[in-house]
Amino acid sequence: MKKISKAIIIMILLGIPLLIVSCTNSSEKKPNVVEKPQENNKPTFKLKPEDISNIIVYDHKPERHKSAEVNKREEIVKIATILNSYTNYAEPHTLKNYRDIEIHMKNGSVLTFMLLNGSVAYVENFGSITFNPPENYEKLKQLIEQIENE
Repeated sequence: MKKISKAIIIMILLGIPLLIVSCTNSSEKKPNVVEKPQENNKPTFKLKPEDISNIIVYDHKPERHKSAEVNKREEIVKIATILNSYTNYAEPHTLKNYRDIEIHMKNGSVLTFMLLNGSVAYVENFGSITFNPPENYEKLKQLIEQIENE
């Protein structure tokens, strides 16, 4: 009988702290925050042509040779429009690139795009993107090659 009463006393003593903790109101107030799904928290960018001062294109060679500089407003608008037609892309990719494009903003910041083979690009400090529709990648390549040949 003593063993049973000791066991009951031990269970009560162990249960009291749990009961106290579970029944007390938390003194810290928690804000009412609705968690958004992770997919809605993906970073985005939107290039505004009026914020771009110029665009520099580099060829695919290891020594990073400047192949063109874009200063014409209508060409900047075309390139920005195509670059804004992207969707986030999470698949792994190779870094075998076609061209690098540096977008120099009027505020002094630079956004670098690595155009890869196919309709995929890697944007520095952002991640991989794919052009939507994929034909926009071909339009961008044609525009870059046209500017390089001027």
